[in-house]
Amino acid sequence: MNRYTMKEWVFIARKNPADYFNDLPLFEESIGFVKSLKNKINY
Repeated sequence: MNRYTMKEWVFIARKNPADYFNDLPLFEESIGFVKSLKNKINY
């Protein structure tokens, strides 16, 4: 993360690891967003 700014990062902390299962729709949407960037960003 030297030169790049990560403005879109979110930190989720759960006391019970099983609670992350409830965040599954959020994780799936996040993956879709990142995949969509593949066509917009040229490295």
